[in-house]
Amino acid sequence: MASMPDPGTDTDLDLDLDSAPPMPDDHEPVAHWVRQDDLARAMAEGQFVRALCGHVFDPRIPWPKGLPVCKTCAAIKQHQTS
Repeated sequence: MASMPDPGTDTDLDLDLDSAPPMPDDHEPVAHWVRQDDLARAMAEGQFVRALCGHVFDPRIPWPKGLPVCKTCAAIKQHQTS
């Protein structure tokens, strides 16, 4: 089984998140896992946040409740807690 990358050591977070490409229009909406400290900072500063899977989004935009969880985020989260 391939090892999952440790998102806590991701050096790509230094990228300009404002210039991140949007998700394609045909992407089905899913809920993403985000590190709590990243979410708090993004909300306070009005910035984008990077999910565990690498998806970049604005956490201030409300999403409908009950979305399925991103499978990549879920796998990374499970790997972190095991």
